[in-house]
This record gives sequence, structure tokens and C-alpha cells, in this order.
Amino acid sequence: MATSDKVANQLNGFELTWLYFGYSYSLALTIGLIQLIGAIVVLYKRSSLLGLFFLLPTIIITLSIL
Repeated sequence: MATSDKVANQLNGFELTWLYFGYSYSLALTIGLIQLIGAIVVLYKRSSLLGLFFLLPTIIITLSIL
């Protein structure tokens, strides 16, 4: 049975996450931009702590979804 044929409560976390990411382009773009900005900021020694504060919530949320 295809993912689109299932009711939402029959989907596991992985399927539900990717179904939503496929539906919401703005969410995927926002998460991608936050990760990109955090990665660039981490490259500079003086602002690496700020970059880690940018990336930490994104990493925690991503790991909790999977």
C-alpha cells in the first residue's frame, strides 16, 4: 500500500515526516537555510558558539523526528 493511501494514524514517524516535508516546501527551505547559516557561522572561530546555538535545536528536532 502506498503512503498516500494510508490514513495519518497508520503512518510511522518516518513516513509522516517525509509526507509533510513533501507537502510543505517552505518548512524544508527554512530548515535548510537555518542549517546553512549555522554551518557558515561555525566556520569562523569568533562566532562558532553562536553557530552551534543555531544548529543545536535543528539537530535535536531532526533526530527526534526520526
